[in-house]
Amino acid sequence: MALRFVDGIRVFSRAFARTWLEPELRSWYFRTLAITFVFAIALIVVIFLSGSWAFTHYFEKPLATTLAILAWFLMLLYLSGRLASLLMSVLVLLIGGESSLTRHYFKKLTTPPSEELRAGIRLKFSDRSRELLAMLRSLGISLLAWPLLLLPITMPLGVLIFSWALAGESLALSRRLCHERGYEALQDREELSLGAQMGLAVLPSSMALFPVLGWVLLPILQVAGLEMQLAREIRAARSSS
Repeated sequence: MALRFVDGIRVFSRAFARTWLEPELRSWYFRTLAITFVFAIALIVVIFLSGSWAFTHYFEKPLATTLAILAWFLMLLYLSGRLASLLMSVLVLLIGGESSLTRHYFKKLTTPPSEELRAGIRLKFSDRSRELLAMLRSLGISLLAWPLLLLPITMPLGVLIFSWALAGESLALSRRLCHERGYEALQDREELSLGAQMGLAVLPSSMALFPVLGWVLLPILQVAGLEMQLAREIRAARSSS
């Protein structure tokens, strides 16, 4: 049966509870969140100051400069959560950092990893390229859709679009992690519906509207992505125990 919007929310809720109940995941969560806070705040400050400096030298009239800086500030305000999420994905893509996360999930699976699958798809370029394309697509969607968050009547649509973008990025990363360990991901067998993807990320997407404080759910989205991709294996492990 195809997963729906509520199934996506359910998967994220399980990942949230698992992160707080499991010491290994809880330690990974706080470490990842701390690194994200430091780098994301520094990046946003640099981007804001660079843009403000450019506007000051480009516009001659003080009013135009002020309006441009204000618009720049609003855009960064609504995109700060998106930038924090993107930075987190880049850190995982380039330097790893997911070892505690993958160790927790894969050590509990009873089905042995497929050596044939591991040999065929482990670290394939398609996994890395899919992950990179998902990140770029997510950023592009966010840059186009952020004005929807300015008006209350269009804000729900903006949140759903951001949710779809965030979920795609998280699922691409989790799919690559599954392949590295020799396991099939859920998306290798079936197409995830748009509703299921939106449901998976709707809570972190909504919280990300609040700068800095709203970033607290972003690491859990990575846990939820892996939880969804391993849904079949997790059910098999539960039924055999």
